[in-house]
Amino acid sequence: FDGSSTTTGGGARIILQSPDNVSTQLAYKLDFFCSNNKAEYEALILGMLSAIEKGAKSIATKGDSKLIIKKMTGEYGIKEPALAEYISVAQDLTKEFTKITLEHVPRIENKYADALVTIASKVIMENQNEALFTIKKREGRLKEIKMENNEEKDEDDWRNSIMMKLQYPINANLKMLK
Repeated sequence: FDGSSTTTGGGARIILQSPDNVSTQLAYKLDFFCSNNKAEYEALILGMLSAIEKGAKSIATKGDSKLIIKKMTGEYGIKEPALAEYISVAQDLTKEFTKITLEHVPRIENKYADALVTIASKVIMENQNEALFTIKKREGRLKEIKMENNEEKDEDDWRNSIMMKLQYPINANLKMLK
């Protein structure tokens, strides 16, 4: 899990992985002001609720907020009254599982969740409750793809100057000056 807070609200990102490696990925836009710590708790709680919905009885929870993990395990005390409610809800949810582990992972090992929660926290969702998007990996450069498609180069194509700038930024600028 991961949580994020920005000026446009917060975000929560949860990745549920089943014992047979089936991954369910959830991102939530928290459309209210919340601190980063509250967003982290929101992500933890939403993740636990999602695991309960899927019928999980045993979970291994990983998050990059050392503060949240340490407070949940009792290693750190509760000082902020505003967070006490979150801790109480999260601790009540732990009773729904026969086994639960809480592990802190370094932020570097949580890059995927971190990137997606940043998107969720920054997006502004007007008149909609859900937004779906796909990220596709592309390995070939535009030039290679064009060559693969055997397209002939049209000298009058308006895209040529853009392609030149993308492929050869310094040379393209020199050609355009001539």
